[in-house]
Amino acid sequence: MLALLPFVVLAGQGQARSILNTAEASWQFRGQQGWTRSNTVAIDVQAQPLAIRTFTTATGEAAGRQVAFTAPRCAASAAPASGAAGPAQGLVRTVIETRQVSAGHEVLFELTAEAANLRSDAIDSLIAVIRASSGDREEIEIFETAPDSGVFVGSIPTRHMPPQPVAGDCMLSLSDGNRVDIAVQQQGSPTVIASTGVDVLADPFGLVFDSETGEPVSGARVTLVDAITGQPARVFAEDGRTAWPSSLISGQPITDGAGVVYPMAPGEYWFPLTALGTYRLQVEPPAPYSAPSAAAQTALERLTRPDGMGFA
Repeated sequence: MLALLPFVVLAGQGQARSILNTAEASWQFRGQQGWTRSNTVAIDVQAQPLAIRTFTTATGEAAGRQVAFTAPRCAASAAPASGAAGPAQGLVRTVIETRQVSAGHEVLFELTAEAANLRSDAIDSLIAVIRASSGDREEIEIFETAPDSGVFVGSIPTRHMPPQPVAGDCMLSLSDGNRVDIAVQQQGSPTVIASTGVDVLADPFGLVFDSETGEPVSGARVTLVDAITGQPARVFAEDGRTAWPSSLISGQPITDGAGVVYPMAPGEYWFPLTALGTYRLQVEPPAPYSAPSAAAQTALERLTRPDGMGFA
């Protein structure tokens, strides 16, 4: 009788670097027992390369994919990040991939790292250090999506500045134009195994008003223009993905590229998100107004708001 018995050895800790295959044969012939072993054949297994992607939560009617993951744990305390109820809380988010985020929205990232899958029968964890150019620094523990998956998901909520950032409060404080850098490390090691970054989009918002009375003025056409090219700027809705008109009428409802309508208060205009850059506002006032305002400087100093434009 002949039997081929493969012996498979997984070389390397936590993942298959190579497969060592040795065959054995045993037999009986005329009452005699025979046995032999073949030479060992090594088959190298190419591990998937490290990959890290960044996401933001989908809003409105934006299409996205669902991600299920364990809530990250705030490294500065026992509390979970992302507003979860407990450190082992399971979360589900509908997300879209992006390299640009906006303050006030959750930042999510997904890391594929087979080398970090140290235990095939348990969920492993890593440390993510998140820094913003605002000066904020947060550290969270992120978890594998399932035992032996080699995929880790982290997230952190963000807020607008002010107030000033507080390092270690597991809330990332951001200003328009900031840069967010994410570095992932093994537990107990300062060595970074993967890193990435996202930009924080600007949020131009304002009010058109009468420079003499301070009353809001509706009906003015306001266009956001790229100061370098002279062309209308590329503007996005709050999800950083859906198209938004670069030219608006103050006080009138705004319809984004997905057909969602946003009501505006009298005199208001809003360009939710645009990339960091240099822009100017081109304004066509309604009759009987003219621009720029010819009102006395003292009057303008009293009435002009940091986010507004006054007409005479």
